[in-house]
Amino acid sequence: MYFRAAIESMPTATYRDLLQRVTAGQFPSLLILHGEEPWFAGRIQEEVERRCIAPELRDFNQSILYGRDTQADQILECARRFPMMSERVLVSVREAQGLSDRELEKLAQYVLQPVPSTVLMMHFSGKALDKRKKFTKNAEKSGVLMLSEMLRERNLPDWIRAYVHELGLGVSPDAIALLTEFVGCQPANLASDLGILAINLSKGSTIQAADVEKYLGASRVYNMFELSKAIGLRQTAQTLNIVQYFARDPKAGSFSMPGCIGSLYLMYAKTLHLHELGNRFDAQSLAQRIGINPFALNDYLSYARNYPPKRIKKCLQILQRYDLKSKGLDNPGTGDGELLREMSFRLLSA
Repeated sequence: MYFRAAIESMPTATYRDLLQRVTAGQFPSLLILHGEEPWFAGRIQEEVERRCIAPELRDFNQSILYGRDTQADQILECARRFPMMSERVLVSVREAQGLSDRELEKLAQYVLQPVPSTVLMMHFSGKALDKRKKFTKNAEKSGVLMLSEMLRERNLPDWIRAYVHELGLGVSPDAIALLTEFVGCQPANLASDLGILAINLSKGSTIQAADVEKYLGASRVYNMFELSKAIGLRQTAQTLNIVQYFARDPKAGSFSMPGCIGSLYLMYAKTLHLHELGNRFDAQSLAQRIGINPFALNDYLSYARNYPPKRIKKCLQILQRYDLKSKGLDNPGTGDGELLREMSFRLLSA
């Protein structure tokens, strides 16, 4: 049976269902955590390791193994031993993606009939299992599998509300919008920032936009990737925020005009390539052909809608002109901050 950590319609419903079961002390004999987003699976792994075996009994009843450093025979040996003064044994295989297909094949028979007194948890971080493999097919028959998918932007508000509720707080729509802009679809970073807010606010209170600005805004760090994204999405206000951030402190975020221009050039070049490929390929193939991570494809599709080929070519000319200016050609002494403002305005207006 599958528990999906991020379903398209409700990104945290089944992840939270599994989390509730673990919190209530319900542990399956076989638990497989896999998928691209490591945070959801990592959270479950952490809770199982914390709750499954009492601390004073862990020396004899808990084994922590790492896929890259272990083999199937060692996993089987640990999984088949009897509990000592405990109702169960926990075998946690972290970074299980480090196990070869050959080693997983050796585990295929065990996962079909796991030992009832053992909790075997395997975390394949950043990797989705191949459903065609015997190991996966057998695990689906007798274990619990949770697919930890990337958090989508459209599901972000619901995820934030659910996590904030878990912390004993509420959150206003304005605060959600600000968190979305500041942090984006990064559950690990969001969880960390929301934890900071929970420390500074009293239980039962509602997070406001002012709280986000007060407790998180001062530590906000932009980078050149975020500038490229803001320009690609034609987000004028966000672009100006980032430009002003770099203009105030040119050394912030490892900023340099050549690096910034290079980042923007790559974004436009890949978007132009996307136009050339058209609708001939599926999403996975498109991402592979233009050289991006599949989770970034939706952004690039938005870039393509915002910048048709003629506009991209004009933007590339703008970048070339400002590359020369940043090197002192046709530039009477304008600093990088002002050059960045001019260039960003011209790109948004192209």
